[in-house]
Amino acid sequence: MTRSLYFRLFLILALMAIVFSGCSRDPNVRKQKYFESGQRYFEKGKYREAAIQYSNAVQVDPRFTDAHYKLAQTYLKLQEWTRAYQELSRTIELQPDNY
Repeated sequence: MTRSLYFRLFLILALMAIVFSGCSRDPNVRKQKYFESGQRYFEKGKYREAAIQYSNAVQVDPRFTDAHYKLAQTYLKLQEWTRAYQELSRTIELQPDNY
């Protein structure tokens, strides 16, 4: 009986690990987590950290317009004018009707 109980517990834990690891591999979930992390850093004035997180979001999804736009805003705060211009240009390229 004890052996059967341990086996069931192990099986349940293994299935939970598989399910949760699958969620973190979803690119939409990953990009959103990076984006939200960037938002928190930006709000705290930690612009270098925000830039890293927004860049991570863009690496996951190069067409993630909101991340490009926030990355541009972050580069403006960091006075990195060329990079800000590049990100703003990419934002407009991806969604010309919105900007």
